[in-house]
Amino acid sequence: MSQQCSATDQQPLSVSADSSSVYTWIPAVSYTSGDAQCKLMCRSREQDFMVSRGSQFIDGTRCEAGNTVPRGSISACLGGKCQLFGCDGVMHSGKVEDVCGVCGGNGSTCQLISNSYSGGEAGEYVTFLTLPMNTSQVHVINTKPVFTHLAVLLNDKYVVSGDGSPGLSITYPSPLEKSPIIYHLYLSPDHQPQTEELTISGPVTDKIHIQVFRKYGQEYGDLTSPNITYQYYSFDAVSVERAVQGRWSTVISTCSVTCGTGIQKISQQCVDVVTFEHLEDKLCSSPQTPDLLQPCFLPNCPPSWELGEFGPCSAPCGVGERVRSVTCFQKQGTVKVELPDSDCTLDPKPPRTETCNSQICPARWQVSEPGECSAVCGPGEAQRMVLCVRSHHGSDSEVDQNLCSEPKPPEHVPCVVDVCPVGWDSQKETELTRTDSRVMPRSTMVPVYVWSPVIGQCSKTCGNGSQQVWFSCVDHQSRLEVPEFLCDRTSKPELYTQPCGPSKCPNVWRYIQGPCSVSCGGGLAKRVLYCSQRVEGGVGNRDLVVGESSCQSVPRPSEVVECNTEICPARWQVGRQSECSVSCGMGVAVRSVQCVQYERGVERIVEEERCVLGNKPPVTAPCFTQVCSFHWDVHKWSECSVSCGYGIQSRTVSCMGPSSPLPVSPFLCLHLPKPITIQACYSPDCSSAQPKGTHIQSEHQKGDGMWGTPKVHTRTTIGPAVQIKKMKKSFSAIVPTVDLMESTMSMPTEPPQTSFCGQLLLQDSGTIDLRNVTQTRCIFAIGRPLDEVIQIKIVSSTLNCRQRENIALYDRLILMRLCERTTGKTLKSRSNVLLVRQSRLTPGNGVVLFYQSLKNKKSPHGECDVQMFSPSGLIENPIKSPAISPSNTQSCRVFIDAPSALRIQIRALSVLNNTDTNSTYILIRDVDALKTTIFRGTRLFLWSSSGSRAEVEFHGEYQQIKGMFRAEYSFVDPSEEEPV
Repeated sequence: MSQQCSATDQQPLSVSADSSSVYTWIPAVSYTSGDAQCKLMCRSREQDFMVSRGSQFIDGTRCEAGNTVPRGSISACLGGKCQLFGCDGVMHSGKVEDVCGVCGGNGSTCQLISNSYSGGEAGEYVTFLTLPMNTSQVHVINTKPVFTHLAVLLNDKYVVSGDGSPGLSITYPSPLEKSPIIYHLYLSPDHQPQTEELTISGPVTDKIHIQVFRKYGQEYGDLTSPNITYQYYSFDAVSVERAVQGRWSTVISTCSVTCGTGIQKISQQCVDVVTFEHLEDKLCSSPQTPDLLQPCFLPNCPPSWELGEFGPCSAPCGVGERVRSVTCFQKQGTVKVELPDSDCTLDPKPPRTETCNSQICPARWQVSEPGECSAVCGPGEAQRMVLCVRSHHGSDSEVDQNLCSEPKPPEHVPCVVDVCPVGWDSQKETELTRTDSRVMPRSTMVPVYVWSPVIGQCSKTCGNGSQQVWFSCVDHQSRLEVPEFLCDRTSKPELYTQPCGPSKCPNVWRYIQGPCSVSCGGGLAKRVLYCSQRVEGGVGNRDLVVGESSCQSVPRPSEVVECNTEICPARWQVGRQSECSVSCGMGVAVRSVQCVQYERGVERIVEEERCVLGNKPPVTAPCFTQVCSFHWDVHKWSECSVSCGYGIQSRTVSCMGPSSPLPVSPFLCLHLPKPITIQACYSPDCSSAQPKGTHIQSEHQKGDGMWGTPKVHTRTTIGPAVQIKKMKKSFSAIVPTVDLMESTMSMPTEPPQTSFCGQLLLQDSGTIDLRNVTQTRCIFAIGRPLDEVIQIKIVSSTLNCRQRENIALYDRLILMRLCERTTGKTLKSRSNVLLVRQSRLTPGNGVVLFYQSLKNKKSPHGECDVQMFSPSGLIENPIKSPAISPSNTQSCRVFIDAPSALRIQIRALSVLNNTDTNSTYILIRDVDALKTTIFRGTRLFLWSSSGSRAEVEFHGEYQQIKGMFRAEYSFVDPSEEEPV
C-alpha cells in the first residue's frame, strides 16, 4: 500500500482550475477503512488531508475491514473492495486460527503459560519475559504505570518506549501487517496513567524481550513497584516425565475493601517452576519469608451519610429534643471531603433530631419582669406577675396555684429611679411617688443616690436659644450634691442641648450695604435701611420686615458710610494732546504724561518714582489730519550700463508736494505705490555689430485700489541676425527679469540661464531652461492674478533619480516632488503663485519647462482679497461689499509674494481700532514658516517674514470700515537687511 501511494508523488494534484501542487503521499491507514480504503485512498504527508489517487489498489493489497474480523482471518482488496479471507486463503471460507496459531486447529498443540511480576531495578530496563518462538496470544497488563512503564525490545531495537519515559499507544509496524505489536496506555479521569496493555497475536517469529522500567527502588515501598500479569500460549511444553522442582512465588491477596483505601496481604507460595502449580512447602528448598501487609488503593467509595453524637436534651422533662449532625462525606484516598446533601443518593438522609425526657414536669412559679416604678425619682415600688406554670413540649402553660409546692413570691418589689427629671427637686415629697402605701418609713430607709439634672444658661437673651443640660449625683433625701462614685456610673445620662427662649426679641434697624464708589482712596457706600423683627421658626430664627414706625424707639443708623479708605497706588495719566505737527498726512503730536494718585476723592500729581517707569506711555503719538495731495515724480530711464549683453538702468523717483517745487519726505507719498527705480536691460551679443541694446520699460498707471495695472513697452534695435518676438503681456509694476527675456525672444546664441534662480516671474507664459544653471539648488517663483492658475509642462528632463535629483512644485495648497518619467507630464497649480525648485548634483542635468496661465474656474479667493507683487507698496485694509451675504464668514486678505531669495517687511503706519472686542484683529501669516501673529488694539508694529510669502488677514470691523489700517511693505535682502 505504501509503495502504491508513493508511486503517485510526481503526479500533481489540481486544487483549482488554474493551480496544481505536488505532494508526498502515504497510506491513509486508520483514517479510513473497508471498501473506501481500497479506492487507492492516500494521505498527504505535508498538509494532512486524504484523497483517492487512482481507481483502486492492486488485488491482494491488505486492507482494514470495516467490522471486527475473527482471529487468524485476513482482509485484502479485491476488485476495489475489502474482502474477508479465511486463514486457509479462501475468500469467505470461515476458517480461523486456534489459540496456538494453527489454522482450523483445536488448541491441543500448545499450553497456556501465565505469571506475574513486581520486581525491577530503579532507573533501569529489566527483562521479565523473553517470548519463545511460535508463541501466540501474548497478553501483558501493568496496573501501576505511575512510577513504572513497559518496554518492548524487538530484535535488539526498542519499538515501545525505551528512552526512560512511558511510550504512546502504538500498533507496530502497522495494523495491516501480520501479528503486529499493539500497545495501549489508558488514562484515569484526571489524566494520570492508569493501565498499560500489550498484546501480540503471534505466532512469534522474532526475538522479543518485554521489559519494565522502575523510576524508584524498594526503599519507597510497594507504591512504586510494578503490578504486572502476563500470559501466552507456547509449543515448548514438556511432555515427558520430569522431576518436580518448586520455587517460592509471591502471592498478593485481594484488597480488604471493595472501594477506597484498604490492606492486602503479601505471602510466599511454593509453585512448580514450569507449570506454576501449587506444591507443598517442603518442595521449596529456601526458607519461606514472613507475610507482609501493604495498603491497596481502589476507586473512591460513593458518598455516604456520617452521623454525629446526639447533644443534650433541650428540656429536663415534658418532652424535649436533642440534635445531632448528619453530613454527606466521601473518602477520597486518605482524606474525607464534605459534599452537598444532594450527592448522597444511595440512602435517604437520617433524621437530625429525636425526642427525649418525656416524663411530666412539676409545677413551678413563673415571675415576670417588674413593671414601671411608682416613684418619679428615688425609691418606690413596682408590680410584677406571678403565675403557677408547667412545661410541656418546650412551652409553659398556666395551671392551678395549688399544684405549686413552693411559697408564692411577692407580686410587689421595691425599685429606685436613679435618673431624675428636670424640676424634681422643686416638687413636694408626696408628689415624687405615684403610690406610697407600701413605701417604708423614712427612719428605716437606706440612703438613695440619684442623678439630678443641672440646667445651664440660655445662649440668647431673646428669641430661640439653646442651653446645656448635664447631671450630677445627689442624695435623694437631702437633695445635696455628693461624689459621683456613690451613683451608678453606667446609668448616668450624656450631656445634651435643649432649646430655650427667655423672651420675645425687640424690633431693630437692619441694612443692606451697596458697593463702594471707589476701589481705593476713600469712597462712600449707601445703605438701604429696614425695620426688622426676629421671628421664631421651626428650623431657626428669621427676620421679618415690618413698618419703620415699629423702630421709632430705636436710633436710626446712618444711610451713607465711608469705605475703601486705603491709599490707591500711583498710575500714569495721559493728558490732552497738542496739535499735529503736519497739516495733512501722517504727523506727530505731543501730549502730557503725569504720575497721579487718587486719595479721598482728589487726584493729585506725585513724583514719577511712585509709578512704574517701564509702563510710562510715550510723550509723542502719531497723528493723521487729512490726506495730502502728494505724488511720485518719475524721471526717464538712464542708458543701459553695458553696450552689449545684460546690464541695468535706473531712474529717479521723488515725492512731490502740492505747493513746493522741491522734493519732500518720501513718507508723505506712502499712500501711493512707489515706482521701481532699477530695471534690467539687454543688448545683443557682443559679437554682433549692433551698438544699441534691447530695453524694457515699465511705468505705473494710476488706478483704483492696490492693483495698478502697468503698461509694458518694448524698445528694440534689431540687427541682421536678431529676430525679436512680440513680448507677452505682464501685469505688475515689476518688469520681467533679464532671464525671462529668453522666453519671449529668439536669438542665435542663447544667454546663460543662471539668473532664473531666486527670481519672481510674472509673464502669462514662457519657456524656462534649467539645464545650464550653476546652482545645485535653484528656486524661483511664477506669479499671476488671484483668478488664475499656472499650468506646467515638462518638455524634457535629464535628472538622475538615483542621485536623488528632482524637480519640486509647490503652492499654498500642495507640494509635489518629481523625477522619474516626467517628460511630457503636465501639471496644474491650485493657486495663483507656484514655487519651482530644482535639485541636481551633476552639472548639465536639468529640466526644460513650459508654463502658461489659465483662468481658475473654482477660485478659493473672495471678492475683497488682494495680491501684491511689487517690491514695495502701501497696504490698506480691504472691505467687503455690502452685497456679500452676512453668512459668508471668509475674511479679507492681502497676499504678498516676493522673489524666493528675498524676505518681506511690513511696517504699520496707522491703526484706528477703537473697539474692545476680541473679534477685531489683524492676523499676519508667515507662509513658509507656518507661523501666525495676531495684532489687536492701536499699537504700531514692524513685522518681518522668514520666507518669501506672507498673508495679511483682516477680521471684525476691519472688513467694514475702510482706512482703519495703513502700512507699508517692502522686500528685504536677508544678506543686507535693507529694503530692496
